[in-house]
Amino acid sequence: MKKIQINQDWLKIYALVAMTIDHVAQYLPVPGAVYQRMFIGRTAFPIFAFLLMYHLCQKQIYEKYVNRLLFFGILTTVVLFPLQPDHRLNIFFTFLFPVLTLWGWDQIRKENMNKIIGVIFAGIILMFMGFLSVFASYSVMGYFYLLCFYAYFCQSARVWIFPLLVFGFLINWDAQIGYGLVSLITTVFLLQVDMSARYPRLIKSWWLFYVYFPLHLIVILSVRYLLS
Repeated sequence: MKKIQINQDWLKIYALVAMTIDHVAQYLPVPGAVYQRMFIGRTAFPIFAFLLMYHLCQKQIYEKYVNRLLFFGILTTVVLFPLQPDHRLNIFFTFLFPVLTLWGWDQIRKENMNKIIGVIFAGIILMFMGFLSVFASYSVMGYFYLLCFYAYFCQSARVWIFPLLVFGFLINWDAQIGYGLVSLITTVFLLQVDMSARYPRLIKSWWLFYVYFPLHLIVILSVRYLLS
């Protein structure tokens, strides 16, 4: 089957819009909120996971991604602390923990240590980061979902499709089964996207996407505070 060619910036813009709709429906008293979150909002996280792991696999500049995610994760936590009653680790930490895992594995590989010792250290990193991910958005299911996308891109192996579909459903199943089905369908769609096609960049500043997350939440949560 021929894959779908899409400018990745359009995917990012759509994901930002979907995320915004999801958060408006979550925090503000809007009519039809459940359906907006189900059919639009739940498509955002799979797209962000897809794009992040694709670029990480292509560039493998783990330290740069770690620095970005950690900085904006802490900044978002500090900025939103007075406004958000749920102090669960934000989405930047959801992305940070699998990236830290991959960075740790890469360091083990470069050290050329004994194979058995390397496997033990890799397992410890996996378990520790997996444990930390429990306290972040999408929990441990999101953690393994991201790692499976990375393996899918870097190994180009069909064997990763099935676990991707499983975790694609599980990242949202605990909220409502409909949410899980939407994220599963989104994952199926993303697996058909051809990322090898090159298009002119619509937005060249990477930091705009990072800044948008805390900024739009500040606006939404401030509106909720004023309404209450």
